[in-house]
Amino acid sequence: MVQRRGKHGLALACAGSTWQRGCQRRLHGQTIGWNPDGPVWVDVVAFTDALRRGDTAAAVRHYGGDFLPACYDDWVTAEGQRLRSLSIDALTRLAVEANEEGRDNEAVGHARDLLRVDDLHEPAYRVLMEALARRGDRSEALRTYHRCINTLERELGVGPEAATVEAYNRLRSVSAAHEATGQASIDMPRLMA
Repeated sequence: MVQRRGKHGLALACAGSTWQRGCQRRLHGQTIGWNPDGPVWVDVVAFTDALRRGDTAAAVRHYGGDFLPACYDDWVTAEGQRLRSLSIDALTRLAVEANEEGRDNEAVGHARDLLRVDDLHEPAYRVLMEALARRGDRSEALRTYHRCINTLERELGVGPEAATVEAYNRLRSVSAAHEATGQASIDMPRLMA
């Protein structure tokens, strides 16, 4: 009975997957597996292979979101958390690198992607604030801070870290000085290492 339910659950997971087309299942008695010679592309395999090769940008492109979101087995939850953590680490590396190199549009994109995966990632808010300010979007940078503090309060009942408040205060003081001179962009000091 348990084995039959397990096979049924796997069949349902396969049927609901985005990579079902071209998928060939191989049956061996009581075991169901993927045919490695079949025309299958699996985002998890592409993601982890790219990380193994050190190609962080490719890994992030291949990350498909939550792992088997309709399955609630312990192993699925653990694997999903592991993959999500790897994705957060990869996006953090890309955002910080782009920010440190002054590639503001990339830093903004990676920070926003990171916040879509983990909307409680405070360093991502700081990178986003800094890059937005440097490219001249002060109002969006300030809104980012308020979005951060509202999210932290709503989800965790806490305020922002001191580094986030410091980044906001620097942004406000630099913004005020630039508004007085009429400059569009802000030469922000780096807020995040």
